[in-house]
Amino acid sequence: MLQPNDPPMSRTLHPDFIAHSELRNTILLGASGFLLMLAYYLLRPVREALVLTQGDEEVRSYAVGAIALLLLVVIPLYGRWLKARPVSEVFSCVLGCFVLMLTGFASAGAAGLEIGLLFFVCLGSFSLLLVAQFWATAAMLFGVDSGQRAFPAIAAGLSLGAWMGCQLASRSFASAGPYGLMLMAAAILAMSLAVQRFLDPCAGPKESTPGKPVPPSIGLKLVWRNRYLLKIAILVMLLNWIESAGDFLLAGAIRTRAEQMAALMPALKNDVLIGELYGDFFGWVCLLGLLLQLLVVPRLFRRGGVRTTALLLPLVMIAGYAVVGFLPIFSAIYLVKALEASINYSTQSLSRHVMYLPLDSTAKCHGKTTIETLFWRLGDLLQAFMIYLFVDRLELSSLAVVMMNLALAAGSLFLIKSICFEFAGSARRT
Repeated sequence: MLQPNDPPMSRTLHPDFIAHSELRNTILLGASGFLLMLAYYLLRPVREALVLTQGDEEVRSYAVGAIALLLLVVIPLYGRWLKARPVSEVFSCVLGCFVLMLTGFASAGAAGLEIGLLFFVCLGSFSLLLVAQFWATAAMLFGVDSGQRAFPAIAAGLSLGAWMGCQLASRSFASAGPYGLMLMAAAILAMSLAVQRFLDPCAGPKESTPGKPVPPSIGLKLVWRNRYLLKIAILVMLLNWIESAGDFLLAGAIRTRAEQMAALMPALKNDVLIGELYGDFFGWVCLLGLLLQLLVVPRLFRRGGVRTTALLLPLVMIAGYAVVGFLPIFSAIYLVKALEASINYSTQSLSRHVMYLPLDSTAKCHGKTTIETLFWRLGDLLQAFMIYLFVDRLELSSLAVVMMNLALAAGSLFLIKSICFEFAGSARRT
């Protein structure tokens, strides 16, 4: 795996070797990402079922905010650790701790302990670090041109793994139970780590920046001092604020639907019903995301580039939450959230990863990890505060949350245009 200070070598190697290394890294990263998402989407229905049966959607919302507070402490320490250690070593340690954590939670849950809230917070924290580090590794292995060729294929591998994880979770929840699924995910994550050890670091890109050189700092300082990174950070925060607020609406709708189904079928447990409902939901999200990756994203990138692809999500958010505002029923919320999440995990996620390609290895490694973890969760924290203010204090209806999402989505449109303008200029310089 590529180390943080490895010199770029692609300019000194034979073109055939570069092409071979690019293909090899694309296949290996796609396979590793497939396993990573397979495990994660086995766990997502588990965490939703546990937190909603041992709490409710408001507890879930505050748990999302607690993850952001935890990362305020974890990210600076993580940045210092990442600066002093090779990326491969840090990734291995984080993934190893995650595997041990899953084993411990499975044992505690099987013993009868209520672990829903703690598991929700831990899974949210670890998963963000793992996914951010995965894409930071990918960004360091590819340049602007090679990255735009390779990233759609890599992202398709992640989407396929996510869809298969949802299908497996939905069909296995009743038989394996939440704690059996935790053990299955731990084994799959260990396989993902093994695949990444075969990556070839010798085809790294020539370093470049979108303007002035990136200052020799890490984490928050790096993001704060680089205008380009700061814009991406604010965009990530806004989009996740919107998504998390929408998740609050969906959690309430699914919990209510599960209670209605349990009243009609007393033999079924609430946690199983919620797990199966979320498994089906995530399955549709991942299937739509995979279809977008295979059929839509390549065409969007060829015809409109990163700008057209990045603008798709806020446009869908504006249209979707306008529909929910006029028709606040289960099917409308379910459909809007499925469209939003599938676009976010396919076109928007890929566009955001491509935005980092013109940066140097320091910005890709430290800046990207900070944005994809801390700033991502800051959006969750703002969402939790909004729910507390709107629902608990002001006792407003869910319509207030919908209207706030509409305003935030409109603001993200203008920010994306500014980011893509700078991206186009930096790409021309490389």
